[in-house]
Amino acid sequence: MKNFGILPLDTSITNTENALNFQHYQVLNLEQTQRLMSRIQLANHFKMQCFDAIGITPQRMGAVNAQETAQGIEQAINQSYSQTEPYFTQHSEYLMPRVHEMRTDLAQYYASTKQSVRLQYMTALDEKVNFEINGTELLLRDFNVFISTKVNQRQLMEQIRQLALNNNTTGASIYDLGNLLKADSLAEITHTLKAVEEKVQAQQQQQMQAQQETEKTRQEGENQRLEAELKFKAEQAQLDRQNDLQIAEIRAAGYTGMKDQNLNQQTDYIDTLEYLDKRRAKERDQTIAETRETNRLIEQQTQNDLKRQELQTRKDIADKQLQIALANKNKYDKKQPKKK
Repeated sequence: MKNFGILPLDTSITNTENALNFQHYQVLNLEQTQRLMSRIQLANHFKMQCFDAIGITPQRMGAVNAQETAQGIEQAINQSYSQTEPYFTQHSEYLMPRVHEMRTDLAQYYASTKQSVRLQYMTALDEKVNFEINGTELLLRDFNVFISTKVNQRQLMEQIRQLALNNNTTGASIYDLGNLLKADSLAEITHTLKAVEEKVQAQQQQQMQAQQETEKTRQEGENQRLEAELKFKAEQAQLDRQNDLQIAEIRAAGYTGMKDQNLNQQTDYIDTLEYLDKRRAKERDQTIAETRETNRLIEQQTQNDLKRQELQTRKDIADKQLQIALANKNKYDKKQPKKK
C-alpha cells in the first residue's frame, strides 16, 4: 500500500462526525478470486488434456452432461476402456505377478533359513491346529505354486455371480448362493457351481427314477388287472361249459324216460343221474388229491431249502473257527527272540 500510494479511507459519519464534500477517491478491490479461478480453470484444462491423452474420458470419470444420451455415454466408456486396457494389462499381468512372486520368494527364503516352522490357527469348528514343517520344504519347486494375475478375472467372477443369481432354473439353494458370493477365486466359484449342478442332476435322476417306478407300478397293476379279468373270463367260460355239459347230460338222461333196460327196478333216467353224481364226486376227489400233493411238494421243497441254509451256516461257522484256531496257533508257535 505504501509503494503504490494507497491508504485506507473511512468517510462514514461515525468516523468523521460530519459529512465530507471531498469525493475525489477511487476504490481498489484487492481480492484474488478471479485470478485464482482462472488458474483453476487452466489447471482443469491441462488435466483433461492429460486424461484425453491416455484415454480417460469425462464420462468414465462420472462427468456426464445432461444433453448426452445413454448410448453415447456407454460408447465413450467402452472406448476409454479399450484405450486404457494396455496400461492395466502391463500393470496386472506383467508387473504385479513379479512383485507377488518376489515377495513370496523372500518369505520362503526367510522361512527356509529356520530349522522348522510352526504355525497355529483356528478352524471353522473352533479347533486349534498346529502346523509344523521343515524350513527346507517351503521352496517354490516343492509346492509347485506359481503367481498369476489377470485383468478380466474379477470382471469374469462378477459376471458369473450375476448369471448364477439371475438364473432361477439352476435349483441352487440359499446356502449355495451364499457360498457363491463368498468365493474369492474362479476355482471356488467353479467348485460351487459344479456341486450345484451335481445336486440338480441327482434330483432330476431321483425324479426320473420315481416316475419310472410309478409307471412300472401302474403297468404291473394294469397287467394284474388284465390277468385277473382274463382269469375271471376263463373261469366263467369253464363254468358255462360245465353247465352246458350238465344240461346236455340231464337232457340225454331224460330221453330214456321211463325205460328200464338193465332191469334194476328203477328207470334208466335215475341210473344216469346217479352215474353223473358219482363221476363228479370222483373228479372232485381227484382235484383235492392233486392239490394236497402239490402242497406237500411245496412244503418238502421249503424244508429242504431250510436244511441247506442251516448246513451252509454251520459250514461258515466251522470255517471261521478253523481260521481263528490257525491264527492263534501261528501266534503262539512263533519263537520269541532271546533276551540278552
